[in-house]
Amino acid sequence: MPLTHNLDASSIFISEELEAILTFAEIADAFCDWVENGPEDYEDEVYSALNLLSALYQQILLLPEVEPHYEDIDLLGLHQRQADEVVHRFDSLPFYLYQSVIDPLASEEQIPEKRDIRIDLKNTYLEIRKGLDLYLENKRPSAVFHWTASFAFQWGRHVVDGQKALHAFLTRS
Repeated sequence: MPLTHNLDASSIFISEELEAILTFAEIADAFCDWVENGPEDYEDEVYSALNLLSALYQQILLLPEVEPHYEDIDLLGLHQRQADEVVHRFDSLPFYLYQSVIDPLASEEQIPEKRDIRIDLKNTYLEIRKGLDLYLENKRPSAVFHWTASFAFQWGRHVVDGQKALHAFLTRS
């Protein structure tokens, strides 16, 4: 179902900031729909994941800085049961584990750590979903704040690591 933005129809001109928010909300909705409803074609699962993660990353960089309404922020988020179900949604991916370094800019050599693409996608989904729920409740400043703040501290790294692993898989296929 298409995302509705509840905008005033008399508004002819949309600012660049508002357009960035509307576009991000549409991408967030598409990503959440993909997670919640599964792929239409399992063979395209890697491509779908890579396309949606890339779109989220590209568009988050265009969102404006906003102040949240703190009463809108739910610090608990989705229940653990829902989070566990999301992880199993990604069992259809052709790989799970990959290696990554914690800080690619560190001056000393690092030992790669094992990562799980399903966890990257789950953590990204949980943060995008929280913001989308705020957006759909017409709590737009809090939604934008949540997306941008959680990007900086949580899902941004998961997106980048996931993209790198997905890209590596495609180049070997």
